[in-house]
Amino acid sequence: DAPALDGIGARLREDWIARWVADPRAIRPDAHMPQIRIASRPENARAIAAYLASTGTNSNATPQAKLTSVEIKRAQALFENQHCDACHYTEGVGTPELKKVSLSNVASKFYPSALQAYIEKPDAFYKWTAMPRFRLGSGDAELLARWLISRSLSFASTPSASTPQVVEHGNELVQSLGCLNCHAMNLPNKFATMPLARVEATHGGCIGSQPTIDFGFAPVERSAIDLWLSNQRNSLTRNVPIEFAERHYARLRCVECHQRVEGVPGLDRLGEKLKPEWMGRFIAGDIAQKPRPWLASQMPAFPQFGGDIGRGLAEASGFAPRSRTNAPVAELAKIGGQLVQAPPTGLACVQCHANGATMPTVSDAPGMNFAFIAARLQPSYFQRWVRKPSVIDPHTKMPSYFTDEGTSPLKQYFGGDADKQIAAIWEYLQTRHE
Repeated sequence: DAPALDGIGARLREDWIARWVADPRAIRPDAHMPQIRIASRPENARAIAAYLASTGTNSNATPQAKLTSVEIKRAQALFENQHCDACHYTEGVGTPELKKVSLSNVASKFYPSALQAYIEKPDAFYKWTAMPRFRLGSGDAELLARWLISRSLSFASTPSASTPQVVEHGNELVQSLGCLNCHAMNLPNKFATMPLARVEATHGGCIGSQPTIDFGFAPVERSAIDLWLSNQRNSLTRNVPIEFAERHYARLRCVECHQRVEGVPGLDRLGEKLKPEWMGRFIAGDIAQKPRPWLASQMPAFPQFGGDIGRGLAEASGFAPRSRTNAPVAELAKIGGQLVQAPPTGLACVQCHANGATMPTVSDAPGMNFAFIAARLQPSYFQRWVRKPSVIDPHTKMPSYFTDEGTSPLKQYFGGDADKQIAAIWEYLQTRHE
């Protein structure tokens, strides 16, 4: 979908809307929105902007108080800790790159209160936005909005063209130019298109050599469209989670954190480590528990993307898109509960791992809470990790209690058989959930 237009006048400034409608790629080179020849005429762009601006009002016109030096430092730390520079840059902060979005003009686009609301919940009006929800504290979004506006380039507002006649003309253009084929709005859509099944691989129509709608396709992209049109088109009816994950973790620039930030795991092995259901909920922001609470930055939420990215990462590692669940075996779970206790009956796991509300006895190297492990990890990964953690992560503080020959120091359980003891611990962990 595309951003919803209802009430957009309360969020975005009229001047910016007019410039965007006239030529989206002049503002953002990678914009998906096409340039519509009729709409790009200055008088029509202004009319559309005047109509959209009339759909809502923003009373946040009070000049903002100047930021203190303490506030500036805190705002910049938020920007850096949340790794906003993976996708953005602004004046003096972050490195300009072709695929990054500049924040140097946010003051000319957003009203201050609307920018704060966008930072807090960017998907409120556009569910497929690449901007995630961040785990911000109280007042953080307001501070970031004020800081970004303070660093934004100054702009001169053009007097509004919103006479009743201009607004009505803009209303007619929105209904007739195809805006409502992508954007949701409570208006009749008067722009009819040919059914896709009847479209031929020719150079006519809106993607032809002299189009009325310019999508800015490169020659290779246009060739790909022609090839697709000349063949069976059933790929649009298929949902392939692996392709979805590959497409969107590139678009969402996940590697900017998952390959480059110390302490954040790489993407290449997550599918063999984490259950797809847990990944989907975690990516969507539905899990409050933080696997690595010691990191300054925390995983933001992508509500619309979580499920299929989780399934895609699992499939890419050779796992099923849905985990198989088995009821824990009570007898084994009982033994597993003994194995995690302190010596001499157990392996001392409770020294570092919390067990639900029971805190670990040693706090300088906390491990994952037992209540979250079974829902989070693939059983096969758990078995390999517990057997020899340093093989997976050479820097881990997790010790190995089992020999290369597969034996344990606790001979009273299964004769010291490592695999059976690890399996029993897994059965116990399946009984621990919150």
